[in-house]
Amino acid sequence: MSSDGLKKIYLIKSAGYEFNEIDLRENTLLLGESGVGKTTIMRAVLFFYTMDYSDSILNLTSDTKKSFNDWYFREHNSHLVYEYTKAESRFLFVVSKGGKLNYTFIDMTNASLNVKDLFVDENRPVTLEKLNEKVQKANLPNYHTSIKERYINTFHKRDMNAKKIKQEHSVDFSLFESMKFTREYAKTLSNIFMSSKVNSTSIKKSIVSLVENATLKIDLNEIKLNLDEYVKHKDEIDKFEKKIPDIEALTKKYNKYHSDREAFKQRSNELEAIHNKVNQKMQELTLKIGIVKEEQTALKRSNDIEMSKLDEKLEGSSKEVIEQKKDLRELEEKSKLYASKNIDGLVNEYKKEKEYKNQLQISEEKYRALTSKFDSIKEKYKKIQEQLKKSTDEQIFDLKKVSVDFSKKLGEQKVNLLESKEAKIKAETQKYVDEKIDLEASLKATSEALNATNVKLGEIKHFVFNKEEIIKYGDEISEYDKALLDTQKSLNDNDFQIQKTEQQLEEIAKNLRDSSQKLDKDTKEKKDDLFEQKSLVEQKLDFDRDNLYGYINRNSVKNAKKLVTYLKDEILFSDKQFTVKEDAESSSIFGLNIAFDEEFVDSYKQSKLQKELKLIKDSIKQLNRDALRKKNALENEATNATKEKNRQRTILYKQTDKLNENKRSYEKNQALARLNLEKAKDDAVTLKKQKNAELQKTYSLNKIKQDELNSKILGLSKQIQQITQNIGTEIVAKVSQYDAELRESETALESKIVTMEEACNTQIQSNQDELHETLKNNGVDNELLKSIEDEIAKLTVKMRSIEDYKSFVIIYLKEYKDKIANMPSLKQKLESDEKYLSDLKQKKREKQNEFKIQDLDLVTKKNALLAKQNDIKNFTNAYSEKIQGQHIEKAIKHSLKLDSYVLDNNTEVSSSVVDRIIKLFEEIKNMQDSIESSVVKIVKNLKSDNLFKISTPTDYIDDKSYLKTAKELIEYIENDKLSLLKDASLEKFKSNIVLIKKELGSFEEALADIHSEVNSLGNSIKKATDSFKVIDSIRIKFSETNNNTLNTLKELSDFYDKNNDKFLSGLFESFGDDKSSQKLREKLRDKIVELVLLLNVSKEYLELEDGFVLEFRVVERGNDLKWRQTLNDIGSNGTSTLVKSIINISMLKMVSKNIVKDNEIVTHCILDEIGTISTEYFRELKDFVNQSGFVFLNGMPTEDDMLMSMYPTIYVGQNFGDYSKMILASRVDI
Repeated sequence: MSSDGLKKIYLIKSAGYEFNEIDLRENTLLLGESGVGKTTIMRAVLFFYTMDYSDSILNLTSDTKKSFNDWYFREHNSHLVYEYTKAESRFLFVVSKGGKLNYTFIDMTNASLNVKDLFVDENRPVTLEKLNEKVQKANLPNYHTSIKERYINTFHKRDMNAKKIKQEHSVDFSLFESMKFTREYAKTLSNIFMSSKVNSTSIKKSIVSLVENATLKIDLNEIKLNLDEYVKHKDEIDKFEKKIPDIEALTKKYNKYHSDREAFKQRSNELEAIHNKVNQKMQELTLKIGIVKEEQTALKRSNDIEMSKLDEKLEGSSKEVIEQKKDLRELEEKSKLYASKNIDGLVNEYKKEKEYKNQLQISEEKYRALTSKFDSIKEKYKKIQEQLKKSTDEQIFDLKKVSVDFSKKLGEQKVNLLESKEAKIKAETQKYVDEKIDLEASLKATSEALNATNVKLGEIKHFVFNKEEIIKYGDEISEYDKALLDTQKSLNDNDFQIQKTEQQLEEIAKNLRDSSQKLDKDTKEKKDDLFEQKSLVEQKLDFDRDNLYGYINRNSVKNAKKLVTYLKDEILFSDKQFTVKEDAESSSIFGLNIAFDEEFVDSYKQSKLQKELKLIKDSIKQLNRDALRKKNALENEATNATKEKNRQRTILYKQTDKLNENKRSYEKNQALARLNLEKAKDDAVTLKKQKNAELQKTYSLNKIKQDELNSKILGLSKQIQQITQNIGTEIVAKVSQYDAELRESETALESKIVTMEEACNTQIQSNQDELHETLKNNGVDNELLKSIEDEIAKLTVKMRSIEDYKSFVIIYLKEYKDKIANMPSLKQKLESDEKYLSDLKQKKREKQNEFKIQDLDLVTKKNALLAKQNDIKNFTNAYSEKIQGQHIEKAIKHSLKLDSYVLDNNTEVSSSVVDRIIKLFEEIKNMQDSIESSVVKIVKNLKSDNLFKISTPTDYIDDKSYLKTAKELIEYIENDKLSLLKDASLEKFKSNIVLIKKELGSFEEALADIHSEVNSLGNSIKKATDSFKVIDSIRIKFSETNNNTLNTLKELSDFYDKNNDKFLSGLFESFGDDKSSQKLREKLRDKIVELVLLLNVSKEYLELEDGFVLEFRVVERGNDLKWRQTLNDIGSNGTSTLVKSIINISMLKMVSKNIVKDNEIVTHCILDEIGTISTEYFRELKDFVNQSGFVFLNGMPTEDDMLMSMYPTIYVGQNFGDYSKMILASRVDI
């Protein structure tokens, strides 16, 4: 074959090849075991046609371990070189490693160099940079790019839209006609390469790729969303329509409410007219109020300085008193400890220690004189007692040692803790003390500056204000006052609601407690009854009772359990006398003959006490479970209610924050208005005005700075005091803890010692008694001996006791005796210091009271002035934009108290106006409640994000929000918004159906093209099978889809075509009462619901492959395999591969004519693992491939003489350790 196209491929330092040239001009066979690189070469050839190195197109699997780039371009000098010809020209296409992949086209038509000369220097492959140098040096036409899209453009004449590509180079390197058809060809070629993995699905995809709209899809997500929306909207609209009568009733109430409000406002305006007469006087009062406020500021500044000094003295005195209290508390604890141990008695005993020793010595000598004849006997018992004493003393010693170590450890910890206190306080407060000193210095300077500024301000005369500007800015300030009062009123209301909510939370908690207590009480009463029954039954079941049951259990009678089960309760637990004898006769009961003195009367009582006891226990358990379940239910109910109240409270807090923000804004704007008023002074005194303004600015800045400094100093003082108190409290708590641990340890030790000594004394006494008996038998006076021994024992106990408390007494005498004795004087000192501290506090209180009195005088004076200008405001504000019901009556009564000096003599408040206002207010309040109840009922089941955009209780921000909902509901009906909503839904749904029809139309057109392609492919395959003897025929056909989603969409579209108008009206109307219309409407609903259900489980898109079924029918040597939708299991593995290859090569033949216009350009057909196909089958396949205009490139692991004889070019792969090589084994030019 001498036609143009790909002729050779070179792998240079690539995929394990050093330099390997593969001739591809004729049918080529690659032989070799697994791992020598057969598939690597075939994939490299496949890349030339696919121009895509993705895993899917090159069929890279996890077996290759690496990606295309990493596999073929491991080194910096790795290259893949493709040699191809076209119209007497010879070109190289080179893919190289250079950071990323680089693509180079070289015109070799007139080159004197061969490929090896270009790519190898001194037996080493060159780098990309060196290659470019060589190309330039040889003056070879070339084009280089690192952009994949550009190299693909270079290979083609036309793009995906069949438009001619403008090349960036002078030489025409293109080989293929159109990008679009090259992709189809590449995919089909890839399918042949992986023929063993090809299935009917991949063939379907290949056929789909042949049509113009191969990527056409139907977006099911959008259809699903629109249909879901329809179902939801339909349900919401149906429910809403049922509430129209309620909304009409609400409209009447709402209109009555508004008419009452308008009348209410009209009456309120009558009172408001009264207040307009005092506006002029209010302006005069504003000036006086400003003067009083300045006096208040100066008084507060002076008071703050005095309070700061008193706070410093209080802080120092408080520290000293705390330390004294701590020391005194420690002494009192020690005093209590010593008193509890009877320290005076212990001291007296300690002083008599020497006297006790002498008495003990005399008694022991008497004892020896009396018993000297029996030394051997005494020695024996003495040794026993000494050994016992020694053992006990050693144990007591060990215990005391442990206790002493523990006491010592606690003592050391206590000392360390107390010693570290001052250091810790100093360390933690040092930075605050230093900062406070710096701030006090700044405060002193600032206060001096303030005083100087204040003196200068006092020297300046009052400015003359421009009357017009005064009125203007005064009006602004009044407006802000009104806004501030409204805001404060709203804040008060919010506070009231918050308190109310908190009370409700407390009530919920109380109800929960009461319910739980009642439940516990009821449960306890029932349990008490059950426990009483249980006790009675257990008494009957007592083994010690003189009845047959007790006898059986006490005597371990054989078959006891069977007897108890068999006998009736009235026999087992009877008080009658009975006798029992063992008897093996059949008439006996389990081997026992039981006889009672009296006969039993027949009874129907068959239940067993054991069962009764079990039932009682089960009842107790069930009672506990029921109580727990009910308690959990109560707690859950309370929890839900609490959550709801907390949610309401959170909303109120947010409202409060918003109101506070508004209040700050009003105050800020009011301050700005006041500043403008201050600036509006007479132009004649401009110099004074400027000087005053400068002084006011300086004063304000210094005052702010002073307030900040005072605040910081006070904060630091509190921090220092708090740190000191915290550390003191912490240390006192730890010291108390250590003392408690020590007392607990000592108590436990004493208890153990007493126990051990008692045990020892008991044993000693036993030995003594035994010794006395022995001595008595030998003629010794036991009475005398006993008295001496008792005296010795008493003296020994006293000596031991003195020894035990010796260290305790010594510490008391050395460290605490004098201190405890001096406690009265310490208390007296503490009382004196506390009195001084109390006096300071009293002085502070007096100063504070003095300040309060002075401030109260100023406040009273200011309030008197404010009252004159605010009384009327307080009333009119009550009837402003939002009427706060709970305050209206209070506002009216307040207005009636206007003093005569505010109003003109002729001005009177009409009581009849007030009466009408109060009556209207009550009517309005009742109507509000009625409207709220109706709104709640209507929107009960509406969600927050409802279709009608109507606000619901979850959206409410205050207790009047329901009025907004009422207005929205009324407007919805009066403006016929429901019809508009229906129309909008109809239009949207119609658009959706039209869209579905349009997409289905495009889909059907594409499927028609696919049907045509399937027919063409069938004809091509039919012609192909004529060349095969082993395959009688291969048929392929296009069948209707079995996709439920697509078919249901078609049915819905058809339904629309048949019932256009009725289809749309069926969304919201019944379109008549006749049965046919009813059935039509139900059918429409069923179709939509069915489609929604299908879409919920469908994938996101419907692709063209989903629109048809591809079926195959193969007849192999007379064996008809029938129509089937799969190519799996078609005969043997070789037969299956052959059939798939025939189908794909037929497709390849169909698309190859579109990728080149020049029939002289020949492409390759790549098929791996041909050994699975029999020689007979393969010969026919090879001939079919060559007759179709393709060159075959195949791979096979083992040699087969018959197959090898069919190839003019054969390469054998060998592995040389680090690299592989394909060696040309046969080359026959045909």
